[in-house]
Amino acid sequence: MPTPSIDVAQQLAQMRRDYGVGLRQELAELSTWAQTAASRCDSASEWQAVRDRVHKIAGGSSTFGFIEVGQSCRVCERELDGILGGRAPAVYDGIIERLAALPELLAGAEVGPDGEYEVVESLGGAAGDVEEPLIYVLEDEPETGAHLSQILESFDYRVRLFDDSRALRATCRTQRPDALILDLHFTGADDIGGLEVGESIQAGMDKPLPMFASEQSTDFETQLRAVRAGVVGFLAQPLDPIRVTALLESHMRAHRAAPLRVLMVDDDKAMLDYHRLVLESAGFTVKTLSEPDDTLAVMELFNPDVLVLDVRMPRCSGPELAQMVRYQPRWLQVPIMYLSAIEDANAQLEAMTKAGDDFLIKPITPNAFVASVQARARRARELSAALSRDSLTGLLKHADIKERMATALAQARRRDEPIAVVMLDIDFFKRVNDTYGHLVGDEVIRALANLLRRRLRVSDLLGRYGGEEFVVALPDCGEAKAVEIIDELRESFSQFQFSAGSESFTSSFSAGVKMPGADEDIQAVIAAADERLYAAKRAGRNCVVRHG
Repeated sequence: MPTPSIDVAQQLAQMRRDYGVGLRQELAELSTWAQTAASRCDSASEWQAVRDRVHKIAGGSSTFGFIEVGQSCRVCERELDGILGGRAPAVYDGIIERLAALPELLAGAEVGPDGEYEVVESLGGAAGDVEEPLIYVLEDEPETGAHLSQILESFDYRVRLFDDSRALRATCRTQRPDALILDLHFTGADDIGGLEVGESIQAGMDKPLPMFASEQSTDFETQLRAVRAGVVGFLAQPLDPIRVTALLESHMRAHRAAPLRVLMVDDDKAMLDYHRLVLESAGFTVKTLSEPDDTLAVMELFNPDVLVLDVRMPRCSGPELAQMVRYQPRWLQVPIMYLSAIEDANAQLEAMTKAGDDFLIKPITPNAFVASVQARARRARELSAALSRDSLTGLLKHADIKERMATALAQARRRDEPIAVVMLDIDFFKRVNDTYGHLVGDEVIRALANLLRRRLRVSDLLGRYGGEEFVVALPDCGEAKAVEIIDELRESFSQFQFSAGSESFTSSFSAGVKMPGADEDIQAVIAAADERLYAAKRAGRNCVVRHG
């Protein structure tokens, strides 16, 4: 794995030095306590506090490279768990001896950098592409190839269509594409099939090339071969623009999506700082809490993709907090990962049965930690999108866009920033359906959705409010700018040419823009924007209105 930047490595090394200074003091206090502990062996509460301290040290010291300290504390923790849980006789002699000797284990350890810190590379690509992704398509059916190319180009991909496998392989040697789309049933003049072409191209690449198959096979052997060849997805027939682009976007433009969000709760601040730096260096957005009390309130504002909890915390355990989170229907789909120094399999199983999805053991290497959190967060986001997105347009559904907009409105008010809410409606849409049919009407709706998605910012919120009506929220955007943006989109959409058999036609939309008042909730803001939309309709349509 690649190492982090010098700046991140230096920060991690400084964290280790700072932790070592605090660890010396902590071990000295435990050693001093142990020297008089024999007279207090009947005090369960004092030994419980010691057990909590050695548990915390076991995870932190191992993470920062003080291995012997961590191992000794783990032994103390296991023995104390047995005694306090009534599973072992109350024999403290060995524990007291280990506690007293803890400072000696640290005496020979250098409080400074200890080797290289290994961190996985950033989750996304470059901050901005110089050119849009280049995709090569191998397809011997002209109509299918042309349709696929049209879909990809409408989403700003650069496309080269090939019906000759030899020409494709030669071109790949001179210019590497960003992805390949192969017809599984392709058979060239040299009798080489689509998968064989992909396999031969992959063999000449320095690193694997994302490949997609333009038609899915139900045959197990074919699918297994596709996996081994590097096929990351199938484009089901008949080609659906939303499904095609959703699949490609997840692989080709992952860096354009909002960063994955992680909320971590742990009473050990040093561990929070360490894991936060590791995740942020890999591209996550991270929020940390050392007290569990504010977890639900922070989740409401932060909307995490994954929740990472310590298991043993003084006031509230991780599993208890997880169960409180699961009481809220909104958070049932958020993965909960435990990160703890607990090695006992029964304790891990008990935690997992109480609302957990994964259990990571401290110490965990940075690359393993990032990979585990990334896998859970990405999968959760994909599932959330599948449930919350409209099947025709790929935009948020009615209830989901209202929920997201309510959160965005609250954030704008906290930051004292403007936010514009816009309602849009396609003009004379019933006439389009009645004249050209519902399939053509669907294409008009999809075209507007694609235009909005391509031209607006990642931070803007888009939803299909119902039928041919859309709602948009533009954070950190004043009224005049919002009107300008929507009017430019209106002008672009009015120039689109739609086809229905031998006929062609154009369409347009009307829009209403509303800036929220001080006391208006999102429902009132949407209703006011809707009133302005209908004012635009009354004004003759194909215009944007900002006043009621």
